[in-house]
Amino acid sequence: MPPYIAALLLHGLLAAVDVLLNHELLVRLPHRPGAASEEWLHSLRELVFAVLFVGLAWFAWHGAFAWIIGALLLGEVLISACDVAVEGAIRELPATERVIHLFLFMNLGAIVVLLGDTLLAWQALPTALVPVEPGWWSWGLTALAVPALGWAIRDGLAARRLAPVRAA
Repeated sequence: MPPYIAALLLHGLLAAVDVLLNHELLVRLPHRPGAASEEWLHSLRELVFAVLFVGLAWFAWHGAFAWIIGALLLGEVLISACDVAVEGAIRELPATERVIHLFLFMNLGAIVVLLGDTLLAWQALPTALVPVEPGWWSWGLTALAVPALGWAIRDGLAARRLAPVRAA
């Protein structure tokens, strides 16, 4: 199992705890007036991770395809930066959420370093999506992708519902 896979698995588990404990139970974010922008960012993040989980569980992204994974990773870093600003502006985060976010940010750094190193090696190869030898971790990442996609849809719908109605 490549080292970046372990970091992705850990990220998926930490994110699940964050979403279920903090966003759903403690803060009830999808029902909170004024949380539309935060919900949009969460929806985008969950979609990015759903794609990363499935894409990296089953394929090595050689050549020009490595840039797609790199762009998704960069997008996640930018989404996280925007999310920190938006969250801080609209609500006070519970201590549990701040602590889990600390671990998520540290782990995201590990993903960037570990996967970034792999992407540098992959981009030097001929362009191809190369199936990887599946292991338990392929199924684990796929299992994390399913709720990530479901929550991306749910948070997107919540953001749409929470968005202020604009006059035509």
